[in-house]
Amino acid sequence: MGLLNLSASVALKANRQEKKTLKEICSFTGVGIHSNQSITLLCRPSFSSTGIRFLYKKDALESIVFKAQSDCIGVSHLRSTQLEAKGFNLQTVEHFLAACYLAGVTDLDIEIDALELPIMDGSALPFYQKFLDVGLKCIGEDQINAMVIKRPCVYVFDNGIGFYLFPDELSRFSYILDYEHPQIGSRQAHFCLKEAGEAEKKKQASARTFGFLADLEMLNKQGKALGASVDNCIVMDQTTIKTELRHPNELATHKLLDLLGDLSLLAKPLYGHIVGFKTGHANNVELVKVLAASFV
Repeated sequence: MGLLNLSASVALKANRQEKKTLKEICSFTGVGIHSNQSITLLCRPSFSSTGIRFLYKKDALESIVFKAQSDCIGVSHLRSTQLEAKGFNLQTVEHFLAACYLAGVTDLDIEIDALELPIMDGSALPFYQKFLDVGLKCIGEDQINAMVIKRPCVYVFDNGIGFYLFPDELSRFSYILDYEHPQIGSRQAHFCLKEAGEAEKKKQASARTFGFLADLEMLNKQGKALGASVDNCIVMDQTTIKTELRHPNELATHKLLDLLGDLSLLAKPLYGHIVGFKTGHANNVELVKVLAASFV
């Protein structure tokens, strides 16, 4: 696998970024899709320009701080994205981070009582809608280096899946889904935050995670998907989608939602058109790490 022409294709550019946090404290409670544990998040406004941080209380004396940035990415797998700190892993952060991206939240401290985020309804909409209800507050501007795609380049993995990067004046993202399934086949989803209206942002946020019934028993034996249910997951078998979709392209839109959340771990603006072809979380965060490492 490899990223072609990286040094000639990607550059840094000085950029002013408006920093935003929530106006007030808000909370979420739900189950972890992997642990089936009841989990509570307490989101506190942050005015110190420290980015998005998750704080897990290890014991009465110490909290583990997980920063939403590339150098804190843990060993992620196809089913979720993880952050790592002091030997601890916090999993399933992608939907929450996607909601932050869609709402424009750049700085937030999140107190969490488990090492997994709640799955809620399987989408980012509960997080995104609460952020809108609470409202955002501008806390200033930072001078930050934006990443700019200057020339087309490709990052391809051994199994043929990969990323295609193209120049664009805006941050633009696409995802190509391709399943040998009579009700899925090949589908595409596209999103650009700068061009999206509120209805499009909510549609993007509302796309739910999905899985095959045949995979559930295997995942349960691995200690994963213990909290998966029809309340938080689109269920499929080899021939049919058993859950009513919120819109016809929900599956590809959800994979794009995952990509938005994962790429937000760059923690800097990215100008270009990023196209993911059949990628999963492990691929997404690999791209983040390769891009981030190119400009250390």
